[in-house]
This record gives sequence, C-alpha cells and structure tokens, in this order.
Amino acid sequence: MEGAGPAGGDPRHVGLVMASSNLLAVDVAATTVIGYPPGEIPVNKDALGRGLWLSNPGEIEYPGLSPFEVRVSDFIKIPFKKTNSQLVDFVLPRPVKQWRDSLAPGPEINHNACIRCGDCTRICSPQAMSLAGEEKDPGRTKVVIDYNRCIRCFCCHEICPEKAIDVKKKPKNL
Repeated sequence: MEGAGPAGGDPRHVGLVMASSNLLAVDVAATTVIGYPPGEIPVNKDALGRGLWLSNPGEIEYPGLSPFEVRVSDFIKIPFKKTNSQLVDFVLPRPVKQWRDSLAPGPEINHNACIRCGDCTRICSPQAMSLAGEEKDPGRTKVVIDYNRCIRCFCCHEICPEKAIDVKKKPKNL
C-alpha cells in the first residue's frame, strides 16, 4: 500500500513475497524496499534499540535478492512527524508546541462524503472528534475535530468506511 494508507492508500504491486521467522527483519527489509531508511521508522528504531530480534539491519541474511536490488524508486511515501527529543517536547511552552503542531499534517473531514456513522469518534482515543449539530435532524449533524486534542494518530482516517477523512498538510479547520 502506498500513499496515505492503508485505508486511504492505493494498492501497489511490487512483485515480491517476503517472509522470515524474524518479524523485525521483514519490517526492515520492507521499509528499505519502499525507500524509507529503516532506522527512521519509529517502531523499527525502537525495536532495533532493544536488540531483541536484531541490533542493526546488517545482521539480516538474505538468501535471495537484497532489498536494495528490488527497491521501488517511485514508491509514494508519506512524511511522518519526527521529534528530536521527548525532553524538548516537554520543555517547549504550550503556545510554541501548538504553533509547531499546527504546521503538521492533520485529519480533515470531507463533509460531503461523510455519512456520520460515528466510527471515527468512537476510535479517537484522545476524544478529539465528536458529532455536533441537531440530533433531531441527522442531516445537520457533522463530525468536528478539536485539533488541540488531536494526537495525529490518523486512526480516524484508517477506519472511515467512506474515505471521508483526508490527511492534509494544514487542515482548513485549524
């Protein structure tokens, strides 16, 4: 899946079957194939740091082709939020964090496509999404997002059955 997926992404046939008894090795190889540096993917970085399955990608043995030999050069990737340090996030004043976060991608509702099923509001763990409007008139109810509470996990984007939630660089509601 490439682009803003998996729910909103597009399937991409790359002609590979990958398998291993080591799940981290598969993740490292797959991220390399699609062009991400494996150590920059947060879950890979954390797992490599623990050293339980691998300590570094150089430990992986490839019985067939290496990921570099089958790399997909035009794979559409999405940017991910990087933070230099949790300490920096902790000491930054709230207005500075809000300004920085306002520049990060966020969910945006396409109200014309939204069927107001409420799946996004139920999956939103920080409760940043809610249904608002007239309960007597469902046509006037809409999903609203409190961007101050949004942690940008994009679970709402993934679960939407109508693909009515896009990931935008700067949501217009902000």
